Amino acid sequence: MSPSPPPSTPPFLLFPRAT
Repeated sequence: MSPSPPPSTPPFLLFPRAT
């Protein structure tokens, strides 16, 4: 899978549908 994003990246930016 893709490398993990920096800790500064909140999950809702990666998964906008989850919000």
